[in-house]
Order: sequence, then structure tokens, then C-alpha cells
Amino acid sequence: MKILFVAGVAPVVRDAKARLLTGVKTEPWGQVVARLLSPEGLLLGLTYTPWMRGQ
Repeated sequence: MKILFVAGVAPVVRDAKARLLTGVKTEPWGQVVARLLSPEGLLLGLTYTPWMRGQ
């Protein structure tokens, strides 16, 4: 679920002319991230942080 959320959003942002800098990956501490660069030069980070969710 968490990887699918970030993986599903990354192409949408990329289609808005942002450049995908890193693919969707799971960090060693469990956070799922994707990093993009907006057309204006802003760094965008899409993350899923499991420990911040009320599970």
C-alpha cells in the first residue's frame, strides 16, 4: 500500500513537467520516498512515513 501510494503519485507529478530525480525507494528506516524537480527548480519529495500514521 505505502509503495503504491508514492508510486502512483510520482507519475502524476512527473506528467506535470516535473523531472523524476529518484525512483520510488524504501529507505533503510522504512520511509518510502520519491524525489522530483519542478519546472521552477523546486525539489519535491513525496514520502510515506509509517511511524507518523495512526496504525
